[in-house]
Amino acid sequence: RDTSKNLRTQTLTKHSKMSEWVVLDITAFTKTTKSDKILKILKTAGMACCKITDSYQNEFRNKPTISITVKRADHESKSPEYPGSWIIEEDYAQTNPEAGPLL
Repeated sequence: RDTSKNLRTQTLTKHSKMSEWVVLDITAFTKTTKSDKILKILKTAGMACCKITDSYQNEFRNKPTISITVKRADHESKSPEYPGSWIIEEDYAQTNPEAGPLL
């Protein structure tokens, strides 16, 4: 019983420490997909974006990746019209991403 209570407390603490911003790694896109296309799709959906990379070889995911920093609230509540092949995953290694001016 005590263990489950501790686990619940740890989970609540983890959620309360979540950053306002989140880094999303986008993979499985075509070779012609550029960061400006991704930015356009997210901005059309009303998502606040502040940083985006060009395509790079992500060593952890072992595939070409474009990373974008967006508001966590937008990521959790809005549904952009992503192309069906894209894979969007949160980069959990970046627990407190640095925000910048909106793009």
